[in-house]
Amino acid sequence: VLEESGVPVTLLPKRGPVDPGFPRRLAAWLRARSPDVVHVLLPAPVLWGALVRRERGGPVWIAGERSLPSENLSPAWKRLLRWAYPRYDAVTANSHPAAGELASDYGVAPERIHYLPNGIDLAAWDRRAAQDPPVAPEPGLFNLALVGRMTEEKNHRLLLDAAARLSPDERRDLRLWFLGASDENPRHVA
Repeated sequence: VLEESGVPVTLLPKRGPVDPGFPRRLAAWLRARSPDVVHVLLPAPVLWGALVRRERGGPVWIAGERSLPSENLSPAWKRLLRWAYPRYDAVTANSHPAAGELASDYGVAPERIHYLPNGIDLAAWDRRAAQDPPVAPEPGLFNLALVGRMTEEKNHRLLLDAAARLSPDERRDLRLWFLGASDENPRHVA
C-alpha cells in the first residue's frame, strides 16, 4: 500500500533477533539519507534507535509505544528500555496508563510524552455498520462477542472457562462469538 501511494520502502536486513551489525547498518542508512524525523515503534526498534543515536542535533527522534511498556517484557528488557527511552526527543503513547508508566518507570520526562490515541475513521465505521453482518446473531439468545486478535494474550480461554461454569440451561441461551484475525496462530484458534 505504501509503495502504491508513492512512498519509498526500504527493507534493511537484520540477521536474527540479535544482530550486532544491525546498528552500524542502520546508522549508515540514516546518514546517507539525512531524515528530518526518525520514528520507531515498540521495544526492539526503540533499543536499536537509542543505540544508533549518538548526539543531539540531526533528525528529531521519536519513540512510540502502543501498550504498557512493561507488558510481556523480561527484567533485562525493562532495564534496556530504561536506558533507551530517555534518549528520545519525544515518546508517544496511545493510552494514559502507558504514558504514566513511561514517566514513572522508564525515566521519560512528562513534557516529552505525547498522548496520541488510535484514530478511527468514523465514516468507514458508519458505512460498515449500515451493511448486513457476515453472520447474524441468533434472535432470542444472549450473544456475547470477544473482539480482538486470536492470540493467547487476548485470553479467549478465560471466556470459554467462564462459560463452562454455567449450567446446561444457561449455556443453551448463550452464543459466544470470537471476532478477529486468525492467521497469526492457527493452533490457538483450534
